[in-house]
Amino acid sequence: MMTRADWVLMVIALCALPLLYLHLWTPQDAYWDVGDTRAGARGSAKQEPEPSATHGAVADSATGLRIQIAAAAATITPLTPDRQVQVTGPIGESTIEIRAGQARFLSSPCPGQVCVHSGWLREAGQLAACLPNRISIQLLGSRPRFDAINF
Repeated sequence: MMTRADWVLMVIALCALPLLYLHLWTPQDAYWDVGDTRAGARGSAKQEPEPSATHGAVADSATGLRIQIAAAAATITPLTPDRQVQVTGPIGESTIEIRAGQARFLSSPCPGQVCVHSGWLREAGQLAACLPNRISIQLLGSRPRFDAINF
């Protein structure tokens, strides 16, 4: 037999499920931009902070960028000069931006845009991947950063 507290908890959980669904499963650009008061304005892309010189460890540890496209051989490119690199994958063209010793996916034809939202790669060993387009980028360096170590 359920008590009154059990019923209240059940109602709260059922009311929270649609909100969790909208927050976790709706693409980021489908939200209305609260700060935009124009009628019919949809969520605008959030501006990623500019890479800054305050990340001094980047220049010391990150020396290059490995770009892997599907099963093809990886391409290694230096992190200077600042530029945008166009990379063509199976579903279209992705743009990779290299600036101030950092790299990121600037745009990609994938539906979820997870690669674009991953932001700037700043330290050696960091990786971003566009799985639908089969493109990955990784910062290379003498002291790569590890997410986990398994024995």
